[in-house]
Amino acid sequence: THRRRCSLKRLSLLQCLPQYLTSGEKTSCQHQGELRELRQNLRRLQILCNSAEKELRYERGRSLDLKQHNSLLQEENIKIKIELKQAQEKLLDNARLHSSLTAEWKHCQQKVKELELEGLRQTQSLKSQQGLQEKLAREKSKAAEAQEKILDLQQKLDHGRQVCLSDVCILRKKQLEEEIKEAKSIEARLQQQCQEEQQRRILLDQDINELQTQVRALQDKEEQQEAVNSQQQEALRKQLERERRKCEEYVKSNQELSEKLSNLQQEKEALWQEHGRFLEQLGDHVRNYKDKHHCHKAKLQKVKDRLTHELEIRNKRIKELEDETGKLQQKIEMEKVFQGQIMAQNDILLLEKRKLLEQVTDQEELICSSKCTISAFQSKASLLDKENQQLQENCLRLMQQIGLLEQIIRSIQIRREEETVITDNAAFEILKKILPLQNSSFSGTGFVLSAENLQETELHKWEGAAAIPKSPEPLSRSQDSESGYINVTSLKETHNTQGDQKPEL
Repeated sequence: THRRRCSLKRLSLLQCLPQYLTSGEKTSCQHQGELRELRQNLRRLQILCNSAEKELRYERGRSLDLKQHNSLLQEENIKIKIELKQAQEKLLDNARLHSSLTAEWKHCQQKVKELELEGLRQTQSLKSQQGLQEKLAREKSKAAEAQEKILDLQQKLDHGRQVCLSDVCILRKKQLEEEIKEAKSIEARLQQQCQEEQQRRILLDQDINELQTQVRALQDKEEQQEAVNSQQQEALRKQLERERRKCEEYVKSNQELSEKLSNLQQEKEALWQEHGRFLEQLGDHVRNYKDKHHCHKAKLQKVKDRLTHELEIRNKRIKELEDETGKLQQKIEMEKVFQGQIMAQNDILLLEKRKLLEQVTDQEELICSSKCTISAFQSKASLLDKENQQLQENCLRLMQQIGLLEQIIRSIQIRREEETVITDNAAFEILKKILPLQNSSFSGTGFVLSAENLQETELHKWEGAAAIPKSPEPLSRSQDSESGYINVTSLKETHNTQGDQKPEL
């Protein structure tokens, strides 16, 4: 029974196919033209995207060059700071050397002062020695006078011995001898004092000579140290002048580098501001696109709900017709001969259905891929942090072109909807024309003609599929799926109308 019902449905579909194929071919040609236009627009978009990517790469390379230049400037600044630190350390070392040399010079001056004091002391001792020498000379003169007196006394004694040999002379002689002894003792003492004074004089002369040699050595050392200090001071002065010049040069270079860095920071701030503006504009565009996408989804959902409602109504009608066809099972026993052919056609239709399902799945995959591409574009948009004003203008131009393309796509969708409405109206007109047909359509010749027409339609379909490229765009697949869906619904409606005619007859 089920097979008979299917055979009746397929026969009605075969009768309606030839009239419907002409309108389908027209719509397919129109869709192909629209597809070509869309492909051209997509190619233009790809070219614009490629140019934008090239500009992005150029700007990124330029930003990398600027970063490298900044890093080099920072390295030079670090090197200059290191050299400044080294120069400061050298200055500190030189200052320490200068301070140590000044301390040594002061120490030498103190030694010279001490030696001068010792020289003064030695001069004082020399003066005292000279006074002692004068005293010695005086004592010597006194001793000479005493010796002269002694000689005079001896002569007087001899003369007295010769003149008088009396007791008075003896007493006088004793007195003279005592005086001579006293004079000899005084002379011995004076000689000892002279020897002691001579020894002291020799020691003082030796000390004076040693002090003079020390003074000369210290004077030589002082002169050498003064010469060395003068040379070192001149060398230090020259080094300080050189380092001061280097420091001035370093300061000038640092000022230039700081000015360059300030300019670069200002440029960076300006670029950040432009980047923020661009991100704000891009966020606005993305929001508008999302709002439009949500509106489009809502419209598609409404259309889908309406079509599902219509399908439910048609399915109810089909059930009613199936109930009515159950009453007509007795009349369809003679049509078992064509059952094999109808089964083959059923297999072909199942294959077509599978193909349509595959196309639907491919379309869903393409939608997913389009979502992925949208996410990729969003990620690329997040990477557009370092773009310039030129890129911003190009992006604005691209957004304007995308808006034009969206308008074109909307116009194409509106045309499709209009064409679907037109095709639905054409299908209803075909059904109206088919309604006054008689039951003679169920004859053998009608079945043969319908089978031949079905084969021709299949050949046309295969030729149209061969004409379409192997990798079609997502829009072309959606158009094929929509056209197939419209064909099936129109065929179901024709079958329902024929089922209504048969019970009336």
